[in-house]
Amino acid sequence: MTVSLRLFISEIKRLYTYKILTISLAISALWMVILYGIGEANAQSFVGLFIALDASVMSILMLGASLFFEREENTLKPLLVTPVSTGQIIGVKVASSIYVALQSAVLVSLFVRLVMGIPVDFMSLILLVMLIALVHSMIGFYLAMKATDFSGLLVNMIIYSFTFAMPSLMVTLGLISGWAEEIVWLSPIGDGLFYMQVVFQTNGADAIDPVFFILSIIYLLFISTVLYVGYIKPNYATAAVKE
Repeated sequence: MTVSLRLFISEIKRLYTYKILTISLAISALWMVILYGIGEANAQSFVGLFIALDASVMSILMLGASLFFEREENTLKPLLVTPVSTGQIIGVKVASSIYVALQSAVLVSLFVRLVMGIPVDFMSLILLVMLIALVHSMIGFYLAMKATDFSGLLVNMIIYSFTFAMPSLMVTLGLISGWAEEIVWLSPIGDGLFYMQVVFQTNGADAIDPVFFILSIIYLLFISTVLYVGYIKPNYATAAVKE
């Protein structure tokens, strides 16, 4: 068993201890109840929205909560003086965040496919949820490392949500249009909602421009790389043990 695999298993156990996995499963169950309650006709339009928000907002919250819990329990200091690299530690935490996002997305998607008969492109679902969770894990790291305490993280999340999530949701729900639709792709959450149209074949998914689709993927990978190389990796050791 490699070092990274052992770290990943330990991280999953830690998420279970912190009740983060339990909360994720409870939220997935809540989505299923809501989707069943609104019926198949409406559920096809909303399931992608729920999964995109879960993979984005929950990834930020999970990374932030995990970092602050580990600060309180002083579990990161011993790890930072071992031969394990900072890149491995960050990579394992991102991998665990992607795992939680995939767990929720697959469970909800299986439910709507098997129970409600809604078509799902599972290959696209897995790949695109991994991308959404990756970029929002990096954003989560950044917001948590900038915050001095958990309340500060929540404030940062609220600011991020109002800046990026609210406009994207309003465009997706048809509450605003025009110029807002042209710039919403700058929002990582907006891109996530856009990807879910492909997965669940809604809102004219067949008419999606493949060039725009590829550019949006490159854009999210670019954001992830810049955050990781420019801020997260160089400052992680200091932020992880900050009192």
